[in-house]
Amino acid sequence: MTQENFKNNNGPIALSTEENLYDLSMLEEMEDNEYMEEMLTIYLTETPEELKEIRTALTEGDTEIIAKRAHKLKNSAGVLQANNLIDLLAKIEGIAKSGNVTEELVTLIADVHKEHKNIEFGLKKYLETMKP
Repeated sequence: MTQENFKNNNGPIALSTEENLYDLSMLEEMEDNEYMEEMLTIYLTETPEELKEIRTALTEGDTEIIAKRAHKLKNSAGVLQANNLIDLLAKIEGIAKSGNVTEELVTLIADVHKEHKNIEFGLKKYLETMKP
């Protein structure tokens, strides 16, 4: 497993189309921009760390950590209604719970990273529009 699969890009990486990456309507319905900004900032801050822990666990073959982190990220993605990301994380969690590091697991983790980078790119742009 090389870190090349998880190389950082400045722009979006194609996996999902921008229209269906996430849906902020649930947060927008609260009509509390401060809360929304806080939630998005937490997601943008914590998710890269969680993904890093998943990659580290993958290289160490620690499927228990992979499953736990995927489950936690699934909840975070739920707030954003990032359905493709949720589906990928659910698959990772299921495979990791079996205790086996498979090629499919490696591919799914790379896909989650790409999906997150796309979401991150869009959310950062969105946050910029929220600033006065």
